[in-house]
Amino acid sequence: MCNPQSILLAVAIPTAVTIGSLGGAALSAFVTGMEMRDALLVGSALGWYSLSSVVISTLYSVEIGTIAFLANMLREVLAFLAIPLLVKINKFLALAPSGAATMDSGLPVVIKYTNIHVGLFAFINGLLLTLLVPVLLSVLMPSQ
Repeated sequence: MCNPQSILLAVAIPTAVTIGSLGGAALSAFVTGMEMRDALLVGSALGWYSLSSVVISTLYSVEIGTIAFLANMLREVLAFLAIPLLVKINKFLALAPSGAATMDSGLPVVIKYTNIHVGLFAFINGLLLTLLVPVLLSVLMPSQ
């Protein structure tokens, strides 16, 4: 696990998940007519619905906090359905749908459909994304 390729992969996966999550959030702003900053704020939760919904509701807007809760909860539920399908394309695709939850609730599903080696990357992905969520929320939170 400590070779340069593994370290690069361990950093590249959460980077790609973050870019994809924020890109999807930006796209959803155009589709739904939601304010771009609000959509990015919802997407910046990276699947961590229990933290993002409370922080956004308390510091910014109950409406956007509720959307963050629902969107990120739906992300986790859909991940359970998507992971078995995505591993047929590439086993590392199983790490994207759950986002930050790949180190907890998504981990058993990832390991079941891949292997323990991918499970280790899943844990690292979830850990790095979990550490990134408060930073993203702070940066994207509108100042009062």
